[in-house]
Amino acid sequence: MKPPDKIRGSLQEHKAVIGYNSSWTVPNALTLARFGMVPVFLGAFIHEAFLLALTVFILAGITDALDGYLARTMKQRSRLGAVLDPLADKLLVLTAFLCLGLSGWIPWWLVSVVVIREVLIVCGFAFLHLMRMDVRGRVTATVDSKLNTLVQILLVLAVLSSMVFDAAVFDPLSDILIYAVGGLTLISGLHYLFIGLGLIFFFKNEKK
Repeated sequence: MKPPDKIRGSLQEHKAVIGYNSSWTVPNALTLARFGMVPVFLGAFIHEAFLLALTVFILAGITDALDGYLARTMKQRSRLGAVLDPLADKLLVLTAFLCLGLSGWIPWWLVSVVVIREVLIVCGFAFLHLMRMDVRGRVTATVDSKLNTLVQILLVLAVLSSMVFDAAVFDPLSDILIYAVGGLTLISGLHYLFIGLGLIFFFKNEKK
């Protein structure tokens, strides 16, 4: 029979392994819930239930912050969560941008720039994967990319708030955020391009 200290140590080690490797975690459940909010947001927007759309978008933001906090404090980070969390964020934000663009609340040039950036980033990662370049741990979210995501979210909140409350006070803020998103999208997109080219150069030299 194991001494109590060894039993406690074994349990702690087991919990640590579960926390970092298991996909069945509370943060991942919140992330999956965020995926479920996308069709709810889309349906609310299509039926012009803009207050519901705004509420869903805010709830998604809260769950995003909460799952990150829980993943750190409960030591429940997982590889699946690292993939699904940013994917859920991008899916909701892109859905919101497409909805706002189709309804004329934000310019189409902005929607195009945002969508093209995301498509190019996905294609870039796919290319690196097809070339059998292991980029795990080498590519992380850049500061300008995180700032871009934040400004995108603020723009969606400002426009939806203007729609819900019919308040012109949000219009000047929306105008500023539109150009801020456009600029940050280009800057962060070019940043990722340089990172990708640097990785290709690195792997080619490594093979020599």
